[in-house]
Amino acid sequence: MATAASRRTAMVADRRPLERGLARFLLEERGLFVVGEAATMADVLLRVQQLKPDIVVLHEKLALDHDPTVIAQIRRISPHTSIVLLAADRNALPSELVLLADAVVEDGPGLTELGTAVAGPETATAAAEAASDATAEAASEIGVATAGAAAVASPKRSAGSSPSSRRRSTERRHASRTRPSAASTRRSSSRARSRRSVSRASSRSRSRSSSARPRAR
Repeated sequence: MATAASRRTAMVADRRPLERGLARFLLEERGLFVVGEAATMADVLLRVQQLKPDIVVLHEKLALDHDPTVIAQIRRISPHTSIVLLAADRNALPSELVLLADAVVEDGPGLTELGTAVAGPETATAAAEAASDATAEAASEIGVATAGAAAVASPKRSAGSSPSSRRRSTERRHASRTRPSAASTRRSSSRARSRRSVSRASSRSRSRSSSARPRAR
């Protein structure tokens, strides 16, 4: 675990205790070491002079209650300190205050953006690379799962045929062997017609022979 000396430091300046606590939590979640809090502008300037933090999270109310150049005063005391301004509406801030701050984060639900705003370049790059790796890994897993589902849905016929399918195939082959062909049926019908023709001819011949024989007196 990184020591306090090697971690980036931050200070939270806000009149509202609950919001100070939330900002501290978000900063510490990003790995920053919160070295102090302040509820008045006088405390801010004093603590910045003493602690020289890397970041000061400053609520707009403290800055607006004083000369907006208070941010310039913080920079004169500690030139390397970055200033993140918390505001209810960034569009409603005086332009000179926005220009003097390094970043503006909207208060309320938007306060969760504070962690991104204070992330250093290395942290942001590492987060982007981690997100890219996670996306590539998820895409790879989806591709493998899709291929597996396709293989299950379309098995090879030789290996995936069910017993009922094999039984129906056997019955069809047996029926094709036992069912007479069309040619065989035609030959049988022709032979039957020939036999009937011969039988009729014989009957007529016997009838004529009987009629030609003289009657006995």
